Amino acid sequence: MADPAGSPPPRGEEARSAVEDVLKDQAERADRRKQATPAPPRDRTAQQWVASVVLVGMSVWIYVAPPSVVRPPPPPVASAPLQDAELRLTLYQVVLRLEAHQQEAGALPERLDQVLEAPEDREGLEYVRLAPDRFRLTGVRGEAVILFETGDSVDDLLGNARRTLEEVRS
Repeated sequence: MADPAGSPPPRGEEARSAVEDVLKDQAERADRRKQATPAPPRDRTAQQWVASVVLVGMSVWIYVAPPSVVRPPPPPVASAPLQDAELRLTLYQVVLRLEAHQQEAGALPERLDQVLEAPEDREGLEYVRLAPDRFRLTGVRGEAVILFETGDSVDDLLGNARRTLEEVRS
């Protein structure tokens, strides 16, 4: 063994003292961090409750009685003559499609969705196939109700629809 007065400490003691130094340093740093970090204020929870109540209240208000910015007013309803003219043109287009289907397939379709695929295109229309070569088409839009059957005049169906629509556009 070496002389304790002038010789270096044994290896085991070196490791132990190094570990002690590291632990002391970490403890000092932790103490400094605790002193530097202030505790959160306790009244913040009251502010959060008030903000939550205000947000919930505004959400309910917007849902129940939305301002016009959130939900614009619905568009104005078309006048009765305009609804009638639009319905006549719609029925005319459907009659043309039904007749085209009859020429291609040799018979009228069983259902209207065979010539009008989109549900919104069939809205307000009722189609009844009376026989392989006869049908009845009824259209309803607003106050306008129009009935068209096989053999009716297409000119009578159109009526003054074109003139009415031209007057509205100008």
